[in-house]
Amino acid sequence: VNPSKAFLEQLMPALEKLTAPREQSQHVRASLASSVLELCSIFGQQLTVDHLIDIFLQLIRDECPEVRLQLLNNLEHLSSTVGVEVLGQSLLPSIKELGKDRQWRVRLAVINVMPDLAKYLGEAKFTAELGALFGAWLTDPVFSVRDAFAASFNRLSEELGQPWSERNIIPQLQNLVEHKNYLYRISAILSTRALAEVSGSDFIDKHLVPMVVKLTNDPVPNVRFNAAKTILAMHQVCGKSTPKSFDGQLVPCLYRLLQDQDPDVKFFAQKAVTELGG
Repeated sequence: VNPSKAFLEQLMPALEKLTAPREQSQHVRASLASSVLELCSIFGQQLTVDHLIDIFLQLIRDECPEVRLQLLNNLEHLSSTVGVEVLGQSLLPSIKELGKDRQWRVRLAVINVMPDLAKYLGEAKFTAELGALFGAWLTDPVFSVRDAFAASFNRLSEELGQPWSERNIIPQLQNLVEHKNYLYRISAILSTRALAEVSGSDFIDKHLVPMVVKLTNDPVPNVRFNAAKTILAMHQVCGKSTPKSFDGQLVPCLYRLLQDQDPDVKFFAQKAVTELGG
């Protein structure tokens, strides 16, 4: 049931007083940010647009990162209520800015809501508005951000489809495989693992296996042992639909890594071979 006019006349001035600059306590503003969007389902679309969007826009620009973080963690309440047009016009500019926020936990929170935004915005709008952030997240200086974005590829691929991943994710990963920074090459290998969870065998054969094979020959041991771990993970998630190239290309890589001079690489290669029944 939508709230009455009299109720709104009492509630909204109280909420507005709890936003900066009138409310100086960041803890109070963070508490408001963690709960205010739960009102969306009660207000409905029009009242949310009329009364809550302005509060959202004030809180999303708050100088305290905890306030911004709490708001993002509850963004799904707003996204599911207001519709694509309002989401695109009013909210996306702020969300895109937060994707580059100086605080890594805020960037991480934006990544965590990407699958939901993909669902509500649709493929074309989502890619046009947010695709420019993908490269920055894959090469973020903070591992947790890179890892979270790689892990989100399975949900994004489920939501938008394999053709979308082929056009928008695979080229990014192919660039990372060649990157001079080995940490970004590890991001590529982690991404192939996530994509394998939701990809068909043809997609794996064509796009993922060649990257994994190349990275088993990487000069950096950390990349090679992550490649060994990824081969095992790909076998586990593929199950009976294991791609044809698995036995022909990936298993021989594991046996080659058994002869590696680095003890960690040998350990993870042996672990993979043992679990594969070799």
